Amino acid sequence: VHGADDSTYTTTKPVDVGSYTARYYVPETDVYSAVTATTTFTINKKTPTLTININDSYVGTTYNPTVTTDSDAASGAVIEYREKGAPDTAYSSDKPTKYGEYVVRVVIPASDTYYGTSETAEFRISYLESPETAFELNGTEGNNGYYTSDVELKAPDGYEISSTYNGTYSASIPYDENLRNVYLKRTSDGALTAAIAIVNRPKIDTAAPSFSSSAGDIENKSIHYAQNFDVSITDPNLTSLTINGNPVDLTTLVGNKITLSPGYGIKTFTIIAEDLAGNTSKIEFTLMAEWLFNRVIPEDLLLPLTINESYNLAAGEWTVNDDTTVYNGGISIYVSETGDYTFTKVS
Repeated sequence: VHGADDSTYTTTKPVDVGSYTARYYVPETDVYSAVTATTTFTINKKTPTLTININDSYVGTTYNPTVTTDSDAASGAVIEYREKGAPDTAYSSDKPTKYGEYVVRVVIPASDTYYGTSETAEFRISYLESPETAFELNGTEGNNGYYTSDVELKAPDGYEISSTYNGTYSASIPYDENLRNVYLKRTSDGALTAAIAIVNRPKIDTAAPSFSSSAGDIENKSIHYAQNFDVSITDPNLTSLTINGNPVDLTTLVGNKITLSPGYGIKTFTIIAEDLAGNTSKIEFTLMAEWLFNRVIPEDLLLPLTINESYNLAAGEWTVNDDTTVYNGGISIYVSETGDYTFTKVS
């Protein structure tokens, strides 16, 4: 070592960084005297080689830069990141995960043998491009492009789907009318897409037409006493209506309401309603003229009477049809055969 005592000379070549003195000694010969020569030299630190490589990646995936160096201080390397365009004071050891462009820097500290050094590389984190078909609609298909059940959005093979970005991803999610976008995750590496707009929204109609009257819902096989009976058919997509097999012109309806009458007798009605989706409802009920509630025969009306049925004739004297025979009222009566009868009160 330069400046050390001569007793420290050694034949071992120095390798560490520092200043040294080399001494060369030539012994005496018959011709020449002994001679000694010295020189001073310095061993400086080495400049290490350093490269850092990083590939562009997708949001949701893991990534790691590759660092190559010959420095013996490689184990102390520090890797930091910042957004592209941000100042160096923005470097952080936190790995970026969001969409954007970034710079990664590796810093190798100095050692006894090597200088410290640093290197940077740029990279981008992008959203995964969505597949051509981002999802399939699963549900019960009806008519005219409608679904007659709840609909699920099913992710394509190799992906999972979510209704929120970086939310819970699964094989399928339920659709509702408030859902505007979906997001996919590739199962092989966790790569995420940006929002995928639901452009072609499914048409869903799960409710069949319903029937009601002013008194509320109409029960199947029910009996109602009324001269005129209003039936409302509720369905925003009503497309066809039949009554006892006869089609109804929907353009003639006001508020999807029909008025039915049993006349002065009894009538059974079968109503079938269908909507655009193919949902169908059928109901059967019987209307009976109001006078049949207590079966008191009104006067001067042509009434359809049935054999073996009991009817009530009010007090007084009555004639029937064109028969001049006078009958006393205040009793229950029966007709000898089914037919139309008119009772006229004569006193």
